[in-house]
Amino acid sequence: QYTADHLTRIAGLAMWASYSAADLSAAPLAAISIYGSLDAGAGRITAPETRAGLPASTAYIEVPGGNHEQMGWYTGQPNDPRATIARADQQHQVAQATIAMLAGLTAP
Repeated sequence: QYTADHLTRIAGLAMWASYSAADLSAAPLAAISIYGSLDAGAGRITAPETRAGLPASTAYIEVPGGNHEQMGWYTGQPNDPRATIARADQQHQVAQATIAMLAGLTAP
């Protein structure tokens, strides 16, 4: 929501196991959506109607064996299957993909 209201100040959007509720499809920004293959919400994150709300150039990165819980550092995410990769590995992949996206940005 913040991004939609501040497009003149934001050049990129990184979403970790989430999706935009706002329609950003025409927004002039770089976007990346990173999620674990075992995230119980992965279907919603990658659904056609969700993708339609983001710029066509949005990169979707699936972390094989990752889940929702390991995007952060907590336990007890309801309905979240157990990850099959280490938390540190998942978070490293997320950080590297985010850094790569950020490296390509120029100030708005």
